[in-house]
Amino acid sequence: MKMNIPSRVKMERSNRKVQNLWLAVVLGISVQAFSAAAANNPEFTPSQNRATVAAVATQIREQYFDADKAKQIASELEQQAAAGNFDQYRHGGELATALSSTLRAKDNHFGVHYSAAATEGAAPPARSISRQLNMQRQNFGFKRVEILPGNIGYLALEQFANPGFDDPASAAKVAADNALSFMANSSAVIIDLRQNGGGSPEMVGYLVSAFTAADAPIYNQFRQRQGSFSEAPSQFFAKPRLDVPLYLLISGRSASAAEGFSYTLQAAKRATVVGEASAGGANPGGSFPAGAHFSVFVSTGSPVNPITGSNWEGTGVMPDVVVPSTQALTRAQQLALSQLLSAQPTHPLQQVWRWASELLDMKEQPTIATADYAGQYQDLTIVLANNRLALHRGKRPPQYLQALRPDLFAIEGLADVRIRFDRDDKRQIKAAEFFTVDGFEQRFARNVDQPVVSEIK
Repeated sequence: MKMNIPSRVKMERSNRKVQNLWLAVVLGISVQAFSAAAANNPEFTPSQNRATVAAVATQIREQYFDADKAKQIASELEQQAAAGNFDQYRHGGELATALSSTLRAKDNHFGVHYSAAATEGAAPPARSISRQLNMQRQNFGFKRVEILPGNIGYLALEQFANPGFDDPASAAKVAADNALSFMANSSAVIIDLRQNGGGSPEMVGYLVSAFTAADAPIYNQFRQRQGSFSEAPSQFFAKPRLDVPLYLLISGRSASAAEGFSYTLQAAKRATVVGEASAGGANPGGSFPAGAHFSVFVSTGSPVNPITGSNWEGTGVMPDVVVPSTQALTRAQQLALSQLLSAQPTHPLQQVWRWASELLDMKEQPTIATADYAGQYQDLTIVLANNRLALHRGKRPPQYLQALRPDLFAIEGLADVRIRFDRDDKRQIKAAEFFTVDGFEQRFARNVDQPVVSEIK
């Protein structure tokens, strides 16, 4: 991606290249064409390896955003090649991996990529699936959107596709607008970036604008050898949610544009970042040819945040709340519900938030003599199977009960329902009472004449 031309059109074309390479950059692997040519990988000689290193060094020297640092990195690489450090590799993929590992110590975006099928110039190898179809089948990175218990909007975003503002019917922008519209009535929003390796700065800017005021002075500015460009989008989201509590989930796999999104909103104090430190790859760039079989990803720009005066290169984005990434979603839900409960004590959804919070905060179910609850309750049957209580009603699938405390249960997967068992003076259960969070009640009398069954056939 040539970022040394400050034209937005050329920048957007470059961003598309970044999106197709993000996985290789994050995983640190060399990409090989999955074709018949892969079975006929040429065997490389030490002289060919040195020629490849020379070609890689030339592209770094010419394209890297910092000219002085580019000379230093290229010279050190050439010195290592002259010392024979790369002579032993006979497979192009192994050479690419070794070069990538060496260069990534200088900049986390560096990556050398190998294709068994020889390509001339900058032409990429043929793809079995077109780039556009690949993006479509992944819904342009918007992998999942739903409303979690407590009316919390959740978006799993796995890449930042170029929004294509020059196309009024851009499918990537439509996907973004649909996801944001789906969560428009949520009480809080969680955006999950734990599997996101980056993509387009334009989409970063557009999604940032969905939660901040238009033209806010918060966007990263990317410096290049000649000129610079801003992360600010050419179009701002029409109806930003300026006050909705916002939480971002990150991990060591979150990289590049995913880090830019988190860093920008964190620096602006607009979002709480939860999880583990991110990958630490700040500098965007593009892929350049380095011989018939190789290309090298070179950073052609480097961001500077107007608030911090710095970026996240090497260090990664530091979470506001540090937890193992596997626990980040649950922790963000707890934080969001706690914030809602304390900030809006008279809100009509207080009970909704409280019930959802109660389930999340439970470390484990209390020990309760569950067999006491099994039985027939009018047209309901509650059975004990494998030490779990299951509710059966007609042809509906069974629903499992989750103990909250003696005589009070929730239904697994339904935060808005509670079941209370009513007892008589002799402590015998006489009814099961259902309560919904919006005030609906229903009572089912227990039929003591019906035998207790252990399972429903």
